[in-house]
Amino acid sequence: MTVRMRIFCSYFLLITGALALTVFLSQSLVRNVFRESGLKSYRRELVYTTNRLQTRLDHVKDYQRTVALDTVVTDTFASYPRVLESEHDIYSMNRILRKRVTTIIGTNQEIYQYVFVTLEGTFLFFGDENAFQTSVGEVLGYDFFLENNAKRNLVLNGPYEMERANGELLRFFVLSKQVVDLNTLAPLGYVAFILKEDFFSDIFEENMPFEIQVDFYLISKDMQVLSSSKKETVGSRLEDVENFSDQNLRQLQEKGICEIKDEEGTLLYTMTQMEDSEWSVVHVTSMDALLRNETMVLRIALVIGMITCAISLCIARLIAYRITEPIVKLSRKMTNYQAEDGKGDTLPCISRNEIYNLYFAFDCMVKKTDQLMQQIYVEQEEKSNYQFQLIQSQIKPHFLYNTLEMIKSLVDCKMYEEAGRAIMAMSRFYRLSLNSGNDITTVAQEMELSQQYLYIQRLRYAEYMDYSIMECEGMDQYAIPKLTLQPLLENAIYHGIKEKQENGKIELTIREIENGLVFIIEDNGAGMTSEELKKLRDALKDPQKKKEDSFGLYSINRRLHLFFGVEYELEIESEQFVFTRVTVQIPKVSLNDLQEEIPKLKGELRRNLY
Repeated sequence: MTVRMRIFCSYFLLITGALALTVFLSQSLVRNVFRESGLKSYRRELVYTTNRLQTRLDHVKDYQRTVALDTVVTDTFASYPRVLESEHDIYSMNRILRKRVTTIIGTNQEIYQYVFVTLEGTFLFFGDENAFQTSVGEVLGYDFFLENNAKRNLVLNGPYEMERANGELLRFFVLSKQVVDLNTLAPLGYVAFILKEDFFSDIFEENMPFEIQVDFYLISKDMQVLSSSKKETVGSRLEDVENFSDQNLRQLQEKGICEIKDEEGTLLYTMTQMEDSEWSVVHVTSMDALLRNETMVLRIALVIGMITCAISLCIARLIAYRITEPIVKLSRKMTNYQAEDGKGDTLPCISRNEIYNLYFAFDCMVKKTDQLMQQIYVEQEEKSNYQFQLIQSQIKPHFLYNTLEMIKSLVDCKMYEEAGRAIMAMSRFYRLSLNSGNDITTVAQEMELSQQYLYIQRLRYAEYMDYSIMECEGMDQYAIPKLTLQPLLENAIYHGIKEKQENGKIELTIREIENGLVFIIEDNGAGMTSEELKKLRDALKDPQKKKEDSFGLYSINRRLHLFFGVEYELEIESEQFVFTRVTVQIPKVSLNDLQEEIPKLKGELRRNLY
């Protein structure tokens, strides 16, 4: 497969996998969202319906309070004796009360009947009383009012049943109140409104959402069904009708909501407490009906996802083409270059996989680059040797000329003994510096070379230069790169003591520590400013910043890195017109060991070049 096809297939798998994962995760998420949204909407509808029922009931209660407190009604009850014996009295009282109540409540269809009861138990009926085989008085009895209306508050009771003349049953509720004398508050009688069971059920049937099948139960405090969309359940207990367990019933009473699963699905039960009453309304609906839009939304989301997937794949093909176009062009160029070059390794075969072709072409290029790097290393090593030889060549002629002129001066002054010592010192210095062409010498020989050099320089600058050397014993067993200390001493003379033109001193100290040797070269010459010291330190660390006047220090620092590692380098401290101190630390290495390590060090240099 080509790289383009691989990218396209990978993108295709990622898109389809992401789509499948999204559908899987969103199914649960969407269900929860729809469930919460459906429940909130459903609860709002139920609260609205319950409020409508409460408002309708409060409206009837207001009528009853108005009738019970009306002065015509109270005066009528007070005017007639408690026992109505004559038909005339009954007719007169009935006519007065009917006319007054009709004036108050008008043609209100919510009140099925209204009944007045005197203190002696005489019932005055207003309504379709003759259509029933039994009267309200026979169903309720006078004791009903004595027990329920002992106080002056409204009382709602029911349901009760009366049989019609055609054999049908009428379920009704009784809203009763005591009628009292407004002046003495003495009881005069009772007034009762008869409300059919449809008074409650019609509210639910008219106001429930038409798209959702909802059953309802109006229940009392002891969970008895007072009214229901299922007429056959009136009078039964709710737990018997719906087969509630004790846990389900307790959850419904405490939380007002309960879910029960059965073979047909999940039923949702909600309970709402009515105001100023111990009655509650329980609604029952199918949870699946509430979430019926969930499946439709998921299907729409799936269709949209598939369309998005198709569009994404088209875009993926375009992206794959754009991404791989440079790779394809580069692969062709590399392949053509290898075919035209005809040197070295050639591609074993031309593959459709551009990366495969690039790999072999790049491998051939790396081999050629390795050959070039080998050549560069050789040139770099030759350059390094040339730089070291340049340092030696700088030492030999200038120092030789100056020393010979000094010896001539001593001879002219007839200081033959000093001249002879100078000649011996110069001879010893050059013998040690040449060292049979070896780059490595012992610490003892390097210290002797430094001593001969300082002795000769003091003869030249005897008027303002002095020196001291503090050595340690046993230094002939340790090795050091040749001419490591001499350039540092030369800098101390020419850039320190000579520039100050005052009595100066150079101290060369060697100290032996646990794992190495420390050389300290300190002078009290001109020193350096903080800016000059910073530039010099930067030049030692960065080859691009080195200057001609710091070439010798950079060369020494580089040789220390080469032979002993980057952790060994020159440390320079200085303060203008006070001092300059150069510290060199090297490990304790024997001459033979250091000579054996030189090939490894050169190999490390070769790797650094890469």
